[in-house]
Amino acid sequence: MTLIINNQEVQQVLTMEDTIAALEQSYLQLAAQEAVCRPRIDIRIPTSDPARNYQWGTMEGGSSNPSLIITRKSPRSTASMSFSVTRLSASAFKTEPR
Repeated sequence: MTLIINNQEVQQVLTMEDTIAALEQSYLQLAAQEAVCRPRIDIRIPTSDPARNYQWGTMEGGSSNPSLIITRKSPRSTASMSFSVTRLSASAFKTEPR
């Protein structure tokens, strides 16, 4: 199931303490190779005004415990951002021997 939330919804459900705890857990998982992340990538699309661009940025991360993939999407021509969270089944992380 994918849940899509915006910045206002994030602020309503996530406290600073929760954020710090989640970041600490994420960095521990990254160090243990139980999680992955991709740095932000931005693309710039020309507009009808040569002095302005539309910028679109994304970044993703994933964890095996809990089984999540998270995507952050950020258009720069507006103040809105959205997040999508997809919970994966445990079988998604099982591998077959070669």
